[in-house]
Amino acid sequence: MAYYYKHPDLVLPEDGSVIWRYMELWKFQAMLQENSVFFSRADKQTDNLEGEYPEGMLADLERSFGDGIPSNDGITYTFREWHTQKEIPSRLISCWSVGPSESRRMWTEFTNNKESVAIRSTIERLKSCFHDKAEPVVWIGRVRYGEEENRLPRSRFQWNVNFWLYPFFAKKDTFRWQNEVRAIVNIARRKQDQLGHSQNGCYVKADLKQLVESVWIHPQSPPRFIDQVGVVLTSCGFGNVDIYQSPWDSLPL
Repeated sequence: MAYYYKHPDLVLPEDGSVIWRYMELWKFQAMLQENSVFFSRADKQTDNLEGEYPEGMLADLERSFGDGIPSNDGITYTFREWHTQKEIPSRLISCWSVGPSESRRMWTEFTNNKESVAIRSTIERLKSCFHDKAEPVVWIGRVRYGEEENRLPRSRFQWNVNFWLYPFFAKKDTFRWQNEVRAIVNIARRKQDQLGHSQNGCYVKADLKQLVESVWIHPQSPPRFIDQVGVVLTSCGFGNVDIYQSPWDSLPL
């Protein structure tokens, strides 16, 4: 099981803040069966700029690593090559949305059908579910949106940030509606291949009884679906978890 590390560069909402994770039922069932959280590779995200540095920052880092970065594959990479070929595919992400309730847009954007669920949890629960002193380390932080939130001093010596983590918590302002908090792990591609979970990412062991506060089903799902979700929860040892459904028309956009 992984463990959460409180990184000084990363900001989080209050521990009691409610967070949501949306998914199809089969993904939820697999998550319960694995007793794990699925982390997807940064280079498999829908945002094709995921993990990218601002061009000026990247150029500065390339100058700083002018001699290149040697790898155990026998190749010395420029910083740009290392980041693109090594760093981005090794960063795996679990995305959560902060808010008091679900939203219609989140259901629409992050599920492919009406037989889907959302896990309701809190910041405190997310941090606490990774509590074993074993690799990998889990970093959790709020995503920064837009140029102003991501602005850095011109000189690298005044950045005062971990530049390895920096681009993985930055997104364009057009994504602000997601109000995202994300957990990130770093697992080398060769280790991902050994784990063999998926080409898109890996399961990371977690205490799901700590993480899952309640389960909410798609507001437009058929009546039988709530019973189907109940069977999945019971069969995986989560029969005491409450299941709810919000009316579609009552949800914020």
